[in-house]
Amino acid sequence: MAFLDSLRWQRIALIAAAGAAFAGVLCAVLVPPRYTARTTILPSETPSAVAGLTMLAAGGAAEGSGVPSMLGGSSALARMEQVLKSQRVRGKVMDEHQLADRLGLTQAGALRWLEQATTISVIGKSGLAGGAGLSIEVTCPGTSRIQRWLGSSGGFSTDEAKQTCADMANEYVSALDEYITTASVRAAGDTKRFIDKRMAEVQTGLNDTEDQLEQLQTEYLLIAPDSKASQLVEAAKVKGMQYAETVAQVQEITNSLDSARGRLTGESATRISQETTQRNPIIVSLEEQLASLRADLATQTAEGKSAKHPDVAATRSAISDVERQLDEVTQDVLQQITRQPNPVHDALLQDATRLEVQLAGARARRDKIGQQVAEAEAALRDLPPVAREYVSLERRRQTQTETLTALTRRSELAAIQEQQESSERFVVLDEAVAPERKSGPSTVKSAALTFVLIAGLLVLGLVYRRGLFADYDTSEQA
Repeated sequence: MAFLDSLRWQRIALIAAAGAAFAGVLCAVLVPPRYTARTTILPSETPSAVAGLTMLAAGGAAEGSGVPSMLGGSSALARMEQVLKSQRVRGKVMDEHQLADRLGLTQAGALRWLEQATTISVIGKSGLAGGAGLSIEVTCPGTSRIQRWLGSSGGFSTDEAKQTCADMANEYVSALDEYITTASVRAAGDTKRFIDKRMAEVQTGLNDTEDQLEQLQTEYLLIAPDSKASQLVEAAKVKGMQYAETVAQVQEITNSLDSARGRLTGESATRISQETTQRNPIIVSLEEQLASLRADLATQTAEGKSAKHPDVAATRSAISDVERQLDEVTQDVLQQITRQPNPVHDALLQDATRLEVQLAGARARRDKIGQQVAEAEAALRDLPPVAREYVSLERRRQTQTETLTALTRRSELAAIQEQQESSERFVVLDEAVAPERKSGPSTVKSAALTFVLIAGLLVLGLVYRRGLFADYDTSEQA
């Protein structure tokens, strides 16, 4: 109590400063310094060599897709983060730097130490976005001054701690690249073996088909490749493709129309359907004309006629006229709907009307092309038995040849990917370097915190001793 009675503000400041200095000395002498190195990786924005070849082989089908790589996007960052945090990657880093021996720990203990020393986080994260890349930070403790004075060696010396934290951060990146490359190469190898097996089967079937065709050509003198049978095969193939495309278009429009109807009132949807049904014969007629005109245009273009040719210009003009008439039918249906009580004037009504008319037209095209497919199949059936067999074999040979070409291209791409030495899935934005200064603990912060703590305790003791709290309680009771 006499100590508290003797306290003055100057003495409190002096005692707190002495305690802060003592704490700073203890921190600087006894606590090992920590050093942190950081590296940053970003998903690659340029396609890998295999991805570029795949896009080229696909004829530019993926052009403009804007997909940078297989590991682009938030899901890719999540996968990379999980790989970096996996025991496999940590074990590789641990073995590379012999952490268990250097730290005097077991394998499991060294793994736990490395897990606590590593911080992997997403950078550039904003709202619902998945982030722009990953940051890898590794912290290593050095040797305290007291250990150096006593000649005791800790896990790492100061210089070793600086360099090791940078090396381990970079080793994480190397392990990630090795893991992705190994996984890609293994997958490419499995794919190539499967494709090679399938190629052998297709090649065997193609050889058998060509032998049968050669036997027919030799026995029945069917040596003209541009014979009526070949023409019928090509016509049936084209019509079949057109029919499949039209069926898919009908399904797509039906799905869109169902979605639009679901957001309309039942009365509006019913009126649109009724008005379109009333004009269905007109729509069917216009769609048949449009299909015929487009077929004529394709024939004229195949014959080498330019866009300025009178026949091509006339056909294009006729197509535009029929499309204009179809648009007028759509507008007519929309006007009929809006004349009814409680009209619906919004874009949804217009979309539903347009889809209803398109669906009627697509169904008309499907039925027309289906009829043409049936006629082509009937023409094939009317051929003599030998010709029909020739047609069947020719069709099978074309299919097998196209399949073999596609498999060969895919096998070559898989072979290239199997020979890759790097994943090319990410780029290193900032490589980890040995830090010049320690990341902690801060001697200044420790001293400042000690000063505030001691000064606060002494001030509270002084206030209590002088009875300021008691005087406050007495005044409150009065």
